[in-house]
Amino acid sequence: GKGGFGRPTTYRTESTARDLAIGDLNGDRKEDLVSANTDEEPATLSVLLNATGLCGVPHVRGRPLPAARLAIARAGCRVGGVRRGYSATVRLGRVISETPRPGTVLRKGAKVNLVVSRGRKR
Repeated sequence: GKGGFGRPTTYRTESTARDLAIGDLNGDRKEDLVSANTDEEPATLSVLLNATGLCGVPHVRGRPLPAARLAIARAGCRVGGVRRGYSATVRLGRVISETPRPGTVLRKGAKVNLVVSRGRKR
């Protein structure tokens, strides 16, 4: 075959979901969601693949700004506001924080705001 996937299918998470895991399950470089529904008999798993219409906020803390921008774009998101702030622990030009939090799943093209280090305050 061509190695492609069929149309995306959305699975609802059961109200009995006990454990969640996020990872790239199908090799598309987008984070997918799995929930373990252990209160059911028999126990089941629910899988939500990060389809084309979604953006999974990547973890970019500590990365240089250009690398963070690239990771955010590859995840299907856009860089929103970029503020600068001083940090005693994060080097100049690297990301101090991002909002929304990493792992958040949003609509494709949603904005991720960054705070980038100015280095130590003198």
